[in-house]
Amino acid sequence: MEAPFNSLGLNERLDDVKLSQNLALSFGVRFGPDESAGWRTVGDIYRSIADKLIDPEQIGNACASAMAFRKLRRAILRLVAPAEIRPETPLRELATFQPRRFLKRLGEESGLRMPDYATSIPGLVLMAAGLLASVGLTFGIGPLPVAWPYAMLALACSVLLPLIDPGRFPRGCRTVGELTEKVAGLNYARMRSSGAASDSQAVWRALVSVVSEHTDLPADSITPATTLADPAPGDWGPISPTVH
Repeated sequence: MEAPFNSLGLNERLDDVKLSQNLALSFGVRFGPDESAGWRTVGDIYRSIADKLIDPEQIGNACASAMAFRKLRRAILRLVAPAEIRPETPLRELATFQPRRFLKRLGEESGLRMPDYATSIPGLVLMAAGLLASVGLTFGIGPLPVAWPYAMLALACSVLLPLIDPGRFPRGCRTVGELTEKVAGLNYARMRSSGAASDSQAVWRALVSVVSEHTDLPADSITPATTLADPAPGDWGPISPTVH
């Protein structure tokens, strides 16, 4: 059954702050508190960015994705054995080590911001154990001789998580081309300064790439009408996505 609304699901203030910071880094612009507080839909964010970036007299003509692909391709070739790398090349064929480490090394080699890796099943198990330990420490028996095992378990989980969790490639990043789209958006300010186009279509594509980092909603489902937060129960109703 189709959901009655199209939302990113940002229901906490911390989510809003993270999104605003990511947008500022990706597009090289600043948003005033009043400006970001007025955002209700992805279209609102687009208008804020477009007002700052789109200038008919200063629009480049290069493709941000093509620029990002060239940088990523050179970096990948330095990390793995020489191979033919195309946009459709699966990332799992290139990552000869953990996806988490691969993305980190790729960022170091290319000098580009990379998307966050997704937590793997071992990582989720460790996170759950750490959460249970924290709950036990907070609500368990108070005396130190009983509480300290919870504290030690929570500490162990936090230390082991980055060591044991191999990570997974982010959702929607199965190929070099899909990763390139993400990277182009996350580094749009840099691409633009090097001559990438900054027309309405280019800015929208970059925005979707950045916004998709903060939601489980597929990138192709994000439209200008997509809301940032789930509507209140009394406001639920169908949202007709507008075509950009």
